[in-house]
Amino acid sequence: MNSAIRAAVFAAVLVALSVGTGYGQDEPAGGAYKIGVVNLKEVFDSYEKQKAEYKTLETEKDTRQKDIDVLSAKIEKAKGDYDKRKETMPEDERTKLEEQIEADYGVYQADFKRLQQEIDRKERRLIEELLEDIRKAVSEVGAQGNYHLIFDSGESGRSSSVLYYSTTLNMTQRVIDHLNASNKKS
Repeated sequence: MNSAIRAAVFAAVLVALSVGTGYGQDEPAGGAYKIGVVNLKEVFDSYEKQKAEYKTLETEKDTRQKDIDVLSAKIEKAKGDYDKRKETMPEDERTKLEEQIEADYGVYQADFKRLQQEIDRKERRLIEELLEDIRKAVSEVGAQGNYHLIFDSGESGRSSSVLYYSTTLNMTQRVIDHLNASNKKS
């Protein structure tokens, strides 16, 4: 149903473009509208800032993971010692060691969960920032090239109403070049 609605909206946009808006807007020179297509996934993957920011995020995750790995190794060592000695240990010592292992494991789980949530939150913020940069770049390239309409090609498994387009409409590389050039200036 959702794709049917999108197809209907797409068809309505095309009809409106071919008929004209009738609201006093100037018709483009020669009566033709300039339309472009961009593969947003390709733009995202080729964005140099995205690559650098993800590398930074990965480095942070690895650094923080080391602390958790130290705790994990401590728990594994304590469990190994416990398993070797549990038959010969006095009951109170065995109980105390079991409680310590369980407490350490609880800390490990909480730290791991907190780390994962922090990394996920940072990644979501990063994606939002990168997508905003991409939207801005598409708008700037579109305005510079006097485009009237730019579609996402929807390639790479994403949903799109664009079923076919000529490669002459593909402006993905222009957007990538603009985005990376703008990022170098910042």
